Amino acid sequence: MEEARSLRRDATTGLIAGLVLALLMYGPVLPAWNSLSTGVALHSLLALLAIIAAAWVYVHIRDELPACESIIFVALVSRAIIHLGGAINISLTETPPTLELTLHTIAADVLEMAFLGVLLLIAVLRYRSNPSSRATRAQVVLLVILTLAIDGLFYHIILRQLQDIQIQIIGITAGAITIASLLLAAWIRNTPPFKTKNRETSLYLIAVFLFAEATLPAAVALFGPRELWALAMVWQAVAFLAITFAVATPRLMMLEMTYETSFGVPGLFSLLAFVPFMVSIFAISLAPGFVVVDLGAYFISHAGAAFLSGVMAYLVYEYSTRKPAWVHYPLILLFLTWAFVEAYIVMVWRVEEIQLVGESLVPYIVGSIASIVALARGIQWTHSRPMKEGMNRPLYWISTRLALVVTMLAVGELLEDIILSGTPTLVGSALGRSVLLGMNFVAMFAFTYLTVLLAKQSRSWRTIEGLAASLLSVWIVPNVLKGNFDDWVAGWWAAEVFLLTGLLLGPALIGTLYLQEMFRAERARRKATLLSDVLAHDVSNLHQALALALGLLDIEGIPQHVREDALEDARSCLRRADQLTKNVRGMGFAESEDELPLEPVDLVRSIEHAFWQLMMEKPDETVEFSVDKAEETCFVAANGLLVDLFYNLFKNSVMYSPNLKRIDVRVEEVDLKNKSAWKTRVIDYGRGISPEQKHGLFRRFMRGAEGSGLGLSVVYALAETYGGTVAVEDRVPEDHSKGTVFIVTLPAHVEPPELP
Repeated sequence: MEEARSLRRDATTGLIAGLVLALLMYGPVLPAWNSLSTGVALHSLLALLAIIAAAWVYVHIRDELPACESIIFVALVSRAIIHLGGAINISLTETPPTLELTLHTIAADVLEMAFLGVLLLIAVLRYRSNPSSRATRAQVVLLVILTLAIDGLFYHIILRQLQDIQIQIIGITAGAITIASLLLAAWIRNTPPFKTKNRETSLYLIAVFLFAEATLPAAVALFGPRELWALAMVWQAVAFLAITFAVATPRLMMLEMTYETSFGVPGLFSLLAFVPFMVSIFAISLAPGFVVVDLGAYFISHAGAAFLSGVMAYLVYEYSTRKPAWVHYPLILLFLTWAFVEAYIVMVWRVEEIQLVGESLVPYIVGSIASIVALARGIQWTHSRPMKEGMNRPLYWISTRLALVVTMLAVGELLEDIILSGTPTLVGSALGRSVLLGMNFVAMFAFTYLTVLLAKQSRSWRTIEGLAASLLSVWIVPNVLKGNFDDWVAGWWAAEVFLLTGLLLGPALIGTLYLQEMFRAERARRKATLLSDVLAHDVSNLHQALALALGLLDIEGIPQHVREDALEDARSCLRRADQLTKNVRGMGFAESEDELPLEPVDLVRSIEHAFWQLMMEKPDETVEFSVDKAEETCFVAANGLLVDLFYNLFKNSVMYSPNLKRIDVRVEEVDLKNKSAWKTRVIDYGRGISPEQKHGLFRRFMRGAEGSGLGLSVVYALAETYGGTVAVEDRVPEDHSKGTVFIVTLPAHVEPPELP
């Protein structure tokens, strides 16, 4: 019940936050309402958000194509293509919203939302009738084409032949169908066989309700102020954002990412769509007449971008030499491609040409084409490595593709010169900006897909491959802005600043990950040392005990019960050795300390087992032993090697107690780094440890130690591995000769929260 209330509270909070965000976005739109760029920015925002959500869906359904998610993918892709077409149409016709928004276009928008609602309803109905149903790629493609064909039929043919009152009736009817379909889809989604009362369902319902609410201002705009159309658009943008969260967040949490990271990662991707929109709106509102022609700043910006892109290519290449992966080579090619594009702009362009005809979009278009091709190759190689015979020389593969990019740049510029010389009216045409916009729409899908795929495979977002792919996507924002604005205006300059700023972060972030990789390698080395010490030290002790038991069996005439005890001791040693080997193997397979196979372990039982093992090895010793806690009262997050930790402590205590051999164990609950923990005090009454020896007590092969000198280093390493601490003090303060107290503090085992 508490979980259900929490999810309802989260859903209500999310819905209110979505409404507030939509209104906050709508506020800056109103002052920029009459600008041509506003319409392009709104449609581009929705197109990019929809394609980002589609990429998140597709990366998780690509192999099996479940019918429900496939239909949702179709709905998102078709909406993305429709809004991309809207942005390109406004750009080519140069029609601002005040002229573009007729009854015909508003009714078409409401109809498109109806198509979305019907597709979402069909998706949940299909799952309800047959949860295991699958689609084929051909069916997905045909459904996208069918949806776009129906939309085109209404927009270009049917609605154009109707009178205003008829269009209004169709629009109102479509709005009613939209709301009814979405609400019914929400109700079905919240009933079995769907998994209800989880975060994915809550986010899905938020998105559906936001789409339903976005229908209202669009329908009212058929009769009232046209500005309400913009409110419907920003409402839809927030709904697409909610769908992205619904798809991404639960799956990222299944990869053991934190709750905050699971929301932050898709949020950062969506930010790539929101940034050009907000920059466009504020540039139009705050600096409508801003025009600055500064060739010096322009060339410095592109020279810096070329240099930083080259640095990023070098960093990824250096990383690939240490940790090879096939996906590195397309990423290196992408950075080098944009480095050459930016360098080409600086070194080849002539100042008089820029001042006369403005900035050419050919380098950006060529770079976008190369990016899409390289991303496709990166996605392919992430799924399956290439044939060896085709990639024996990866640097040759990179250089030949880079040469092709340079050739495309030269040919593209030549063709542009020929076309403009023959048709001067095309100078400053919106055609190039529209092509650039379309290219980056496809690139956004590819960037999102590749980055999510890399995170899914590595089960981590903080990898150099994922970061490199994410940083490459910073080119999308300036390309979208350049596809929306004329040269030298505020929005155009914002593209220059954004690209340079984004690339400046790259080396710093990659450097941080390099350091993390170094620390991870050091932890791996320390873990390997620990495992080696455990095997060398503790298995040796088990061998001694086993040899002692077998030696008893060789004695003729020993009583039968002694023989049986010796056999049981031998079997126990073998079982313990087998368990020790399994524990070491499990720790060895874990790639990081966060992935160690830890489980709830009874602390007191491990302590008693460790003492029993020691006594089995030293049957002639008489040791007083006590523990002040009972079994099944104290559990810590550890594994079977916890026995070895206390075994080594007990062995050390017995070894350095020549007279009174007594060990008292006291356990109490404490806090460790603001978390619950159990502190275990192992008290002996031996000759103690001098202050000089305490400084190097837990060092491997400590000087002056009896035996191998490994035992206490194993104790220290195991305690650290479990996230705990170990310390030593005198039993009697300021008198080390009266005995020693070893203090081991280990995190208590806490049940992890259930995943949504």
